[in-house]
Amino acid sequence: MILTSLRRLLQVSILPPFLSCSGNGIAASGCWRLLPWRIKSTLAMRFGWLMRFIPLFAAAALLSSAAVLPAPAAAQEGRPPAAIVEGAVGTGDVEFMDYLYEGQTFSLKPGERVDLGYLQSCLQETITGGDVTVGRERSAVTNGIVQRRKIECDGNRLSLSGNAAAAADRSGAMVYRDPFVADVTLYGVSPAVTLPAPGRLVFQRLDRPEPSIELDIAEPRADLSREGVRLAPGGTYRAAAAGGRTVIVKIDPAAVEDAPILARLLRF
Repeated sequence: MILTSLRRLLQVSILPPFLSCSGNGIAASGCWRLLPWRIKSTLAMRFGWLMRFIPLFAAAALLSSAAVLPAPAAAQEGRPPAAIVEGAVGTGDVEFMDYLYEGQTFSLKPGERVDLGYLQSCLQETITGGDVTVGRERSAVTNGIVQRRKIECDGNRLSLSGNAAAAADRSGAMVYRDPFVADVTLYGVSPAVTLPAPGRLVFQRLDRPEPSIELDIAEPRADLSREGVRLAPGGTYRAAAAGGRTVIVKIDPAAVEDAPILARLLRF
C-alpha cells in the first residue's frame, strides 16, 4: 500500500526536485519549499518520517526502469550474435561489420539505410528508414521499408564457427581434427574475418601444397577483399589467428568474388 502510494506521488512531478537536491531527505534539504502546498500536505499526513526515504525509492524506480532497456552491443559480447551489418548509409547507430544481437534496437531516419545478414537463417535484409528490432532470424521493422532475400551461407555452422576454438582456449585442451573436415564453408573467395584481437592471420592450404598467405590485420574485423586476398574455389585452408585459434575453411567450388559479407564470413 505504501509503495503504491509512493509510486502515485512520484508520478505527480515531485521526482525532478529530489534528483537535483542534496541532503538526507526533504526536511533536511531546500527541496521542501519547492513543492506545491497540496503535495506537502499529503506527504506530511501520510508518511511523516518516511518522507526522508522518498529519494531512495525514486532512485530505485530509476534503476528498475533502466534494467528493462536493451543492453548495448558491447554488453552482449557473451551472447552469440544474430546478425552482422553488411553496409550502412547515413546512420551512425550501426557500422560496417558490427555484430547485432537479438533484442537490440536502433532507428533510421528517412533515407538512411542498413544491410543486415542473419547468421542462422542466411537472410539478407535491406532496411530503409524506420525503427528496427533485431530478431533471431529476421528484423521487425516499423515505419520503414524492408527487402529480404535468402543467400547461400553456412547457417548454424557459420554462427558457431569460432566456438570450438574458444572453448578449447578456455579449457586448455588439445583439439585434434581431421584437417579436411571444414568447420565452415565460404561462398566467396575473399573472407570477411572477425578476430579475437588484431594481429597475424595465416591461411595455409591443406588439400595441395601452396605458399601460405600471411597478413597483419590492424582491426579485429576486416574485409579481406579490400586487401586483395583471393582463396581458391574448392580449396581447403587452415586459418590461424593471433592467440593460436584456428578454423578449417572450405571454399565452395562455385565461390564468387562479389559475394555478400554473410556468404564469406569467417568467425574466430
